[in-house]
Amino acid sequence: MWNSVQELKSIEQENVSIIVFSPDGSYLATAVNDLSNQKYTVSVWDIFTRKEIIRIPHKDILYSLAFSPDGKYLATTGRSRITHIWQIDSGQESARINHDSFVHKIVFSPVYDGGYLLASSSAQIWKLDSMPEVTSIDYKTKNVKSINNEIICSAVFSPDCKHLATIDEDNTIQIWNIINGKELVSHIAYDMPVKLFFLAQMENI
Repeated sequence: MWNSVQELKSIEQENVSIIVFSPDGSYLATAVNDLSNQKYTVSVWDIFTRKEIIRIPHKDILYSLAFSPDGKYLATTGRSRITHIWQIDSGQESARINHDSFVHKIVFSPVYDGGYLLASSSAQIWKLDSMPEVTSIDYKTKNVKSINNEIICSAVFSPDCKHLATIDEDNTIQIWNIINGKELVSHIAYDMPVKLFFLAQMENI
């Protein structure tokens, strides 16, 4: 099988710990955690030219990257307890969200305008209305719905952005109502790994 695999593109970079494609496949974001030199950097690459178009230094170890659904923004987060949202075209910071603990995972909802951003360890959800105009959101404000206190290992929004499914560190699958933050379903997953997804035309996982 491997003899039929062809390398399409090659990008050389050392100490890469996270890679993620933009939704349309035009860009690749990489996170470098160079622990020996204490350098932590996010780069965005043009897939077709293989050129680095953005390089963003960070102050601490990076744990998660996520592109917005429209591919215009990149969210970065990690041990700094800050989630940054960057504009891809300019490399400028559009928003900064402060947390009270390390953030291990960030997930955008399928819709950006009027959609949501999930940040964990525990799950806080931010409303993304006019995100370029947002400058800072503190986790204690009314803009945040804290769902639970466990570390979220995986999460996915429903296509209509009304529900969120999560798996925590105890292998518990839960479905939440995003509007009021209430738990709708809870189920312990005994076999790992588990990947969550919502069916596009049905509100089931």
